[in-house]
Amino acid sequence: VSQGYIGTVEKLFGDFLPEAVSAAEDQRMGEVTMKQLLTMTAGFSDSQATGKNILLKLVTLRKLTHPPGSKWEYDNGSAHIVSAILHRTTELPARVYGQDVLFRPLGIRGGAWPSDAEGITLGSTGLTLTVRDMAKLGELYLREGVWEGRQIVPKIWVDLSTRDRVDTDDPNVGYGYFWWIDREANGYAAIGFGGQVIAVYPERDLVVAV
Repeated sequence: VSQGYIGTVEKLFGDFLPEAVSAAEDQRMGEVTMKQLLTMTAGFSDSQATGKNILLKLVTLRKLTHPPGSKWEYDNGSAHIVSAILHRTTELPARVYGQDVLFRPLGIRGGAWPSDAEGITLGSTGLTLTVRDMAKLGELYLREGVWEGRQIVPKIWVDLSTRDRVDTDDPNVGYGYFWWIDREANGYAAIGFGGQVIAVYPERDLVVAV
């Protein structure tokens, strides 16, 4: 958004991948916005978008189980669509773009981050980082996007992405833009496969990486 590739998260998913909307059996796909993908309220059910053989075509051909914007449901496929939009707009896979604009300024040498058969970096899984690298990402957000005096992530995005935006299946947990919001402890967390966690508690000046 800050670099001008994606004008606003209010833009329609179809503005970036019009062919996916045209091919969709469920024409409500044309109503899905970037914000709904980021908050996992686009209306998809996750059961059809998991596994190592995920393909963008299969992800975008799914029928919506809820009207767009009406209900939160965790969905790996939504994250993969966002990766595809990033790839389409920047002309770089998320793996390469992320290394250039995020990892390198933080001194992170990211490990493996697989792609699907179409060359789109997996949006929801697969990135290999050390626990210290994970902690750096948490520290970056704790410091409102600043690292060694340089604004790596815009402060406004740190704020927008960690706001409590929607209810989840747990009344004590909300959801922002791909961040879980801890309502009880006033923090937020990235929670990965197998129990990996980056948790940030600004009021306590605390980052926990597992």
